[in-house]
Amino acid sequence: MFGRNKDWENQYDEYYSERPQRKARERVPLWIHLGFLATLAVVMELIVWGIHGRPMAERMLKQLATPVGILWLGLLLQTYFAFVRRAAWPAIVGLIFWLVLTISGNYYVRQWIVWQFESPYQNRLPLNIGDPLIAVVVLGGGTKSNLDGWSHLTRSGDRVMTAVRLFHLGQVEQIITTGQQTIRTNVKDLDPNQETQNILQQCNIPAEAILQLPGINTSREIAAIKTWLEKQPNAAGKKLGIISSAWHLARVESLVDAADLKSTGIEVVLIPADFLSGHPTPDPSMIIPAAENLETIAKLSHEWLGKLIGR
Repeated sequence: MFGRNKDWENQYDEYYSERPQRKARERVPLWIHLGFLATLAVVMELIVWGIHGRPMAERMLKQLATPVGILWLGLLLQTYFAFVRRAAWPAIVGLIFWLVLTISGNYYVRQWIVWQFESPYQNRLPLNIGDPLIAVVVLGGGTKSNLDGWSHLTRSGDRVMTAVRLFHLGQVEQIITTGQQTIRTNVKDLDPNQETQNILQQCNIPAEAILQLPGINTSREIAAIKTWLEKQPNAAGKKLGIISSAWHLARVESLVDAADLKSTGIEVVLIPADFLSGHPTPDPSMIIPAAENLETIAKLSHEWLGKLIGR
């Protein structure tokens, strides 16, 4: 009745006849699991201490205390206990997410991916450009405005400082700033081209040597540069520098080719700045994922997708 299995009594007796064996096999005390995991963690911490010293061991503990570290540890515990309880699908799903987080937040994985983007530009010294340029373009993305409207450099601020150094070395006489926000929240929320101009002037770059161009993304910035070049009667046969982060230059180069800037008769020189790659150093995120590495890989994923769709 009501869909009850006819053999329910036999199944009931069979289940409870196996209950002692099932209980002995499955119900390992929780403190044993926690003790095992705690011992394993202490051993790993001591190994790191012995190899890299106390500062690195302390940094690993701090890394575990971050939101990413807590999430990583939680996924590891969830996966472990799912395997212990023989919950196949929760264990497999937990393991997959734990591996994705571990790999994408790993320092050495991040460095390898960064190298794939930056290696073509490693030998291009930013200040060794040869003949003077007609102008140098600083693509937006290395500046930010405080709530009071004060312009300052961000992690990619080396773009701006490379232009400053080129100007004061006499390599260029005009600096072009680009970049606009899609939405401005208030008048103090400046566009990137305005922020860059403010910083350049504070670095003793005359206002008459700075030109602003629009562009809410890289493709529109390149289009604005081409429009400006087409209006320069004496630009043919000269060189124009474009400064951007080394990890961003592959996309810039593809957009320059797509926009056919060569048709203006000018040679484009790509100038790398803001290198993310460098000499490998021991870091807690070689074991525990770090938010900085996740951010970098997300940024490079955006670069890859942008290049794929031509933006």
